[in-house]
Amino acid sequence: PQTDTRKNNGSASADPASAPSSPKKFDDEAFEKFWKFCREHWFGRVGNKAQAKEAFNKLKPGKHDLREILRLTRQECEYRRRTEASEGFCENMKHVFRWIKHEGWNDTRERLEAGPALSVIQGSDPTKVNAPYRGEMPRPDRPDRQPTGTEGGQ
Repeated sequence: PQTDTRKNNGSASADPASAPSSPKKFDDEAFEKFWKFCREHWFGRVGNKAQAKEAFNKLKPGKHDLREILRLTRQECEYRRRTEASEGFCENMKHVFRWIKHEGWNDTRERLEAGPALSVIQGSDPTKVNAPYRGEMPRPDRPDRQPTGTEGGQ
C-alpha cells in the first residue's frame, strides 16, 4: 500500500481563498443608503458628509448590522419629533458622523430596553401620559415682607 506523503493541516479546505469571509467594511452603496436616510429623517443638522463617510467606513459588517442601525436611528428620529410635538422642545441629534463615531444607536437601544420613562402619570386623562409632573410651587411660610430700603420717613 502506498501512503500519502502530503501533510494534513486539519482543515477540509487548504486554500484560504476559497473560504468565505465577511467584508472588512461596508461598501459605498451601504453608506449612500444610510446618508440618504439621514438627509430625509435626521432631527437637526446632518453635518459633513465626508466626515460621516470616514466614520461609517470604520464600522465592521461582522460587528455592526446596518439594518439594525437604520431601525434604531429611525426610532431615535421619531422619538425626538414626538418629544418636540408633545413638550414643545427637544434637543437636536448629534451630527451624523458623531452619531456613527459614538454608536448613538446603542443609547437608543438601551432606552428602548429600559421601558417607559418614570415620568409617566397614570390617571384618567390620557392626554397627561408622559407629561412631566410639575406640582404647584410652595409658598414661603413667612409673611410677606417689604424689600429693605422702602420704609418711609426716617
